[in-house]
Amino acid sequence: MTYHLTKAKVITRQRLSRVLGFPPSRLSSRTVRLFGASALAMPVAWITLGIADHSQITILTWVFSPGFLLSIHIPFGPAGFLEVLARVAFTALLINFVYYATLIYAGLTWVSRYY
Repeated sequence: MTYHLTKAKVITRQRLSRVLGFPPSRLSSRTVRLFGASALAMPVAWITLGIADHSQITILTWVFSPGFLLSIHIPFGPAGFLEVLARVAFTALLINFVYYATLIYAGLTWVSRYY
């Protein structure tokens, strides 16, 4: 379906990749959503971990950064301070990454299904 604004400008409802002449993607829409969710989840996990680390622990910390509070309560055994700190930070980052990747994937699925 094509809408004509003027003789020079044409608006189409086709995908941008098709309008630009790119070949169709061989990846399924689920795979594209998975890669997109993974790419967006890592910076979000880093930012929320930094905010949770420098703020007061409240119920909002559990909602926005569950990995931080969960990793604090995991016993890591006897080790040096920096080694335990690195384990806590990596565990919190991993939990936050999985949490936000799941939320972003669900949001992208909802948007692609209804829009």
